[in-house]
Amino acid sequence: TGRRCHPECEARHLDDVERRRFEGSSGFRYPARPSVVVTASRDMGRTASTWVYNAVRLLYRRSRQACDSYWLRRPTPAKLRDRLRTGAHLLVKTHEWTPEMTPSEFQELRPLLTHVIVSVRGGFPEDPAWMGAATHVVHFEV
Repeated sequence: TGRRCHPECEARHLDDVERRRFEGSSGFRYPARPSVVVTASRDMGRTASTWVYNAVRLLYRRSRQACDSYWLRRPTPAKLRDRLRTGAHLLVKTHEWTPEMTPSEFQELRPLLTHVIVSVRGGFPEDPAWMGAATHVVHFEV
C-alpha cells in the first residue's frame, strides 16, 4: 500500500477492514475472474468522482470481495494487468482521458474494462469521451 503519498499517487490504498482480507479467517473472497471497474469524471473538482469511487469500493468491501483500489491519472493496459496480478477485483478512479489518452489508446484499454461508471453533477460539463464509454452513469443529485 502507498507510503509517503502525494496527489498523483498510484499506489494501492486499503483501509483497516480491507487489509483484513490477508487474514485467513476474514471472510474475504477472491473472484474466479476479477472485474475491472473504472470510475471517471471531469477533472475539475466537485464532480462527485470520489463519492462514486468510494461507493463502489464500499460495495465490494461490504460483499467481502477482495478489491484493490487505485487512482490512476493515465490508465494503461500494462498498469491494469500489473495490478490484476493479486487476483482481486480492480477499481480505478480517473478523470479526463484527454489529453492523457488518445482514442486509440482507450480502444486498447477497453477490452480489459468490465464497467465504466461515470459520475455527473448538475452545473458541471460532462466529459463526452467518458460519456461515450460509460456502462453506467451516476447522477449525484438524483
